[in-house]
Amino acid sequence: MGHQSRCWGVPTQGLPGGDWNWKRKTRMRTPLALATLLGAGLLLSGCQTGPMNANLLNTGLEMFNAATMTDEQMAQTSLAGIRSMDASNRIAPAQSKYARRLAKLTKAYDSVNGRPLNFKVYISQDINAFAVPDGSIRIMSALMDHMSDDELLFVIGHEIGHVYHGHARKRFQTAYAMSGLVKLASSSGGLNVNASQAGALVSEVVKAQFSQENEREADDYGYDVAVRAGASKTAPAAALRKLAALSQSHSNAIAQMLATHPDPASRAARMDERALKG
Repeated sequence: MGHQSRCWGVPTQGLPGGDWNWKRKTRMRTPLALATLLGAGLLLSGCQTGPMNANLLNTGLEMFNAATMTDEQMAQTSLAGIRSMDASNRIAPAQSKYARRLAKLTKAYDSVNGRPLNFKVYISQDINAFAVPDGSIRIMSALMDHMSDDELLFVIGHEIGHVYHGHARKRFQTAYAMSGLVKLASSSGGLNVNASQAGALVSEVVKAQFSQENEREADDYGYDVAVRAGASKTAPAAALRKLAALSQSHSNAIAQMLATHPDPASRAARMDERALKG
């Protein structure tokens, strides 16, 4: 992180994983990945004629343009998007029980991979939480109502894990490529997204499903965060079991979270195994 951080209650080591270079991990492989992507597109287009040829090539170019967004462009766009979402949701006031509780749990966590973190509570009956690439993390009040502090620490750590591992970044790239905004950026010679477009883009990022591998990595990160902060080793599994139970009793309220963070029951069993290993 470039400085001695008090993140995650570890005075000298910062967040789990140490001083990890997010930009290096997510960008070192870019040339090879892009070459492979474009090569595949060209090979496929070579087997077609007419409109299909052009469509395949255009798709490849759009993915190329999305993949070559700079970290700063992505951070600025996701920041504009989360501001748009904040404006359209009811945010818990600073002196509310929700905001004070979240501030207490997150006061030691200021950044990840050099990117500032910021936390807010949406007053909502939805049981959900999400993170976007700029480091913004939003927790729904209904989720907080069902979680103990130890369990909520796991949820917070899980969401930060998605930022740490670059999962939120990859979802943003995919949503951007599929949104049509990449065409506007190409035609205008740069990334020029207004607040409404940025808000819609971040909304799509929030709704996109994580892979099982993504969830395992974020769960492990969340486990480390919770335990290092003094939470019980059983808290991560307990949090996931609550989500599994809520899927039965509050199916509508938790539908979005289960769509993006699937299979909490099997993930709980995995966290049990982790706790037994110490």
